[in-house]
Amino acid sequence: MPMLKCVEVRDKNEIETVVLLADTIWHEHYVKIISTEQIDYMLKKKQSYQSIKKFIDEGGRYFILDFAGVPVGYFAVKRVDKKMYLDKLYVVKESRGQNFGGTAVTFVKELARAEGLRTVFLTVNKHNAISIKAYKSYGFKTESALITDVGDGFVMDDYQMYLYL
Repeated sequence: MPMLKCVEVRDKNEIETVVLLADTIWHEHYVKIISTEQIDYMLKKKQSYQSIKKFIDEGGRYFILDFAGVPVGYFAVKRVDKKMYLDKLYVVKESRGQNFGGTAVTFVKELARAEGLRTVFLTVNKHNAISIKAYKSYGFKTESALITDVGDGFVMDDYQMYLYL
């Protein structure tokens, strides 16, 4: 039986794979939550080739979720002070419900522990009920709400969730 692998993004082709996954996933999933204009803006600002490369160059890490040779999602992490920030976690629609997100969270927990960290945190849109439910099932707890101005008149209206290891 094929296993899900977390493949670290290291080269141009892998970054381009993430960009394509982001475009597909965001336009499919977030259209129910935020405007198409904000989706396009966020993709350009946070999920473009240049922004992903910069994130990696500044010490962040991206991983592709690979199932039997097929990229089915991606996630990104970055150490922030004494915590691990799960900056992104997205799975294509056809692969949701197979615990790929749970596998990614387990992987992130192992990364955090390997760095001597005891906390993983993330932000999630307040209206993203499916993801909030999934994160709670992985052990995350909502600790605060925050609104972040991301420019061009757009804001991210999120919950901040924590998982203590």
